Amino acid sequence: NINNIMFAFAVSKLLNLDIKKTAESVNKFKPLKHRLECIGTYQDIIFYDDAIATIPEACLNAIKSIGNIDTLIIGGMDRGISYDGFALELLKTNVNNFICLPDTGIKISKELEEMDTDKKIYKVEELDEAVEIAFNVTRKGMGCLLSPAAASYGFFKNFEERGRAFCDLVKGEKEN
Repeated sequence: NINNIMFAFAVSKLLNLDIKKTAESVNKFKPLKHRLECIGTYQDIIFYDDAIATIPEACLNAIKSIGNIDTLIIGGMDRGISYDGFALELLKTNVNNFICLPDTGIKISKELEEMDTDKKIYKVEELDEAVEIAFNVTRKGMGCLLSPAAASYGFFKNFEERGRAFCDLVKGEKEN
């Protein structure tokens, strides 16, 4: 988001546009739902919804962009995309807890377990279980990120439904 804002200001300057109007536009901009969306702080944990992240690169970029992630919730439908090197890249981050959902999360968890790490790996079957564990293991003042690196199909209708379910679970509301 910061890179996009800097780009907008650079283009504005290059085209000799009104910088105040550019700033107004940036301030009014509403980011996409379920994309690096901070949904709030609950029990001193900051929760982020990045349900739209359906590939490993998007997940890794989310972790780097936010920076204070202690717990990552990953996994979803296996579409046959490559996860080569993804587990190793995850271990290079500051994330301490990996909560892994079927199908891809379970495969990634196995790779993580094969590596020598003191990071915690949790395998779960459902999103509600993932959120419950996140509340129990995420350090206070740190973040928990849903960034699945996989599609939602087979578990949810689409990424929006997965994101709404995550938000509802975090907020203690019933799923729709």
